[in-house]
Amino acid sequence: MILPSLVLGLVHGALRVAADLANRYAGYNGPWTIGLRLTGIKTAIAYEYVQSGDEDVVQPYDADTYQKTATASTADLLRTPDVVTEQLVGALLRGLSVDKRYLPYAKSAGNR
Repeated sequence: MILPSLVLGLVHGALRVAADLANRYAGYNGPWTIGLRLTGIKTAIAYEYVQSGDEDVVQPYDADTYQKTATASTADLLRTPDVVTEQLVGALLRGLSVDKRYLPYAKSAGNR
């Protein structure tokens, strides 16, 4: 089982912390290549389907590993971490059939 809101929140939070530390303490304003990798997820389903008892109506995730990278500048991470979060997690959400609930992430992250 995968908790999409947890994955989104952790990625978003990590991006914000990294950008803040780089900007505030390291003075780094250059490019970043950021990656997300989840392993052991073959046959996983999104928590929403388990919670509602609809495990049988959704196809489980069909790969054992999810891996995605994105590039951004420190300024991008400071200004729009939600956009980079969506770049990293969006395909996973589509694979779990919950993308319509969470994407576009920039819109839902703006409400936080």
